[in-house]
Amino acid sequence: MKKFAAGVLVGAILSSGMVYAASINVNTVPIKFFVNGVERVSSGGQTIIHNGRTYVSAKEVSGWLGQSIYWNKSTSAVSIGKPQVEIVDANGKKIGSATLTEEQNGVQINLKASHLTAGKHGFHIHEKAFTGADFKTAGGHFNPEGKKHGLENPDGHHMGDMENLEVKEDGTVTAEITVHNATLKKGTPNSLLGKSMIIHAKADDGKTDPSGNSGDRIAGGIIPD
Repeated sequence: MKKFAAGVLVGAILSSGMVYAASINVNTVPIKFFVNGVERVSSGGQTIIHNGRTYVSAKEVSGWLGQSIYWNKSTSAVSIGKPQVEIVDANGKKIGSATLTEEQNGVQINLKASHLTAGKHGFHIHEKAFTGADFKTAGGHFNPEGKKHGLENPDGHHMGDMENLEVKEDGTVTAEITVHNATLKKGTPNSLLGKSMIIHAKADDGKTDPSGNSGDRIAGGIIPD
């Protein structure tokens, strides 16, 4: 199933390549696909035929597979089933990744990263996607309920507030963190889709508004939508 999806997605309409108009044939006639022996028929939207290959919308393919699809325009990456986040440093270099899973009590983040300084680092969901590797453009903490900052704050906390990351002496970290009451449903106030996850230079003190004195933003990733 995964190989089938990957094969189709390579030529998905979401790809950003330029193709000369003279070499494209746009076909609006529904076409048939078979997934595990079950016939699936396209909705009749635009199907592109180029150099003998047929390109179908990735979103339509994901519907046939019964899984959600997520698109990260900043990295030109498609995720099927679960959003995948690429973690980069302030130079735009990839240093890790995270996978998001919706559960009954919120969204679980499974993160792995390297090339960080040892010790505790603040880790938050911010309100919007950042531009390039400018983490300041991610805005403030994701706070749809209008709370104060800090897991220890009696008036808190932001939905985007999470426990500190514990980076090992070798600069690596593996973490499993749940963002309670969050969702991956599109168009809902508490959805994490399209937001950013940011790693800070220092530990979050858990109570100081608005960011826990956690210092500069040193790494981050955009959650696809």
